[in-house]
Amino acid sequence: MVDINTELFENLKKKKNRAGRTKRSVLFLNVHGRENFERLFKRSDFEKHAVVFLSETWMVKSKSSSLFPTKDSYHVHVDKKPRSRPFGGLEMYVSLHLQAQERSTSSHHIVVDVGSTSFVGVYYHPGLDLDDIVTDLAQAISCCGQQDEIVVSGDFNLHHGTREFDELEEFMDSCGLALRSYPTTATFLGHSGHSTPDHLFASRSLDIPACRIGNFSISDHEPIIATVKAARKNNPFAFSKTTLGRVDVKKFEHLLDDITMNIAPSVWIKQCSAAVQKSRRFIRPRTEKRSPGLTNFLPTWARKCAMHYVHFENQPRCRTEIDTLS
Repeated sequence: MVDINTELFENLKKKKNRAGRTKRSVLFLNVHGRENFERLFKRSDFEKHAVVFLSETWMVKSKSSSLFPTKDSYHVHVDKKPRSRPFGGLEMYVSLHLQAQERSTSSHHIVVDVGSTSFVGVYYHPGLDLDDIVTDLAQAISCCGQQDEIVVSGDFNLHHGTREFDELEEFMDSCGLALRSYPTTATFLGHSGHSTPDHLFASRSLDIPACRIGNFSISDHEPIIATVKAARKNNPFAFSKTTLGRVDVKKFEHLLDDITMNIAPSVWIKQCSAAVQKSRRFIRPRTEKRSPGLTNFLPTWARKCAMHYVHFENQPRCRTEIDTLS
């Protein structure tokens, strides 16, 4: 049998679609080894964020597991070479009710669509050529399902004020992304000194009310924590009851014209079926509208009548009169 989270199922079923925009908290952190991170971190500090990205986890596939069972998880495992420790490793966690979709992964990035926003978590090891970084970023950004709202963050191992960082910022600008984190606030706190290899870029049109550097002291890096104001764009609940309306003939004809004839019969039938569904108009079941005043009044009035009758019946004088009449 399929294991279904009943509580989550009921919550999604009751959840109503709302328009407007919502605030979502996101966190990006280089953990520098997940095993040590698991010993030190406080789970509640991370579970409250809608999106959590961890880099340099050093986790091979055989030892990998989800840190947060209440979230969808996406992993890039590492290959351990003989007589050497694992290198790299990425993990991204997204709240279950946000219906995230993985779009792309590589040894350097994870791309996940969350509603109307695409989140890209990255890690580039020190000394990696800038051309390789730009090539990987170009692939990640091109795979984003939501091109208008993109957030790219993680450990770039590039520092503000250097020629490489200026060229990175120029490339991001050509993609419509601007630096939103603070390049002068240290995110790496090592024995040899402090620096800022971690950055957050986002679409210019995306509203980010807050972006700060955390203070957890559980890694040699501190996290970038941002609040993203995104549109509420979740897919409709898959098991909700809907009523199909009549087929719009003109729309159906237009969709049929787009289907090419030089395709396999099975593909043609599938596309025709999809055209029928797309040309239908979904009708919401009608709900009976009742006056809230009358709805609340009748039960209350009935209870009061019953209470007064019981009180009247228990009076000694009334009891005697009732017995005489009967």
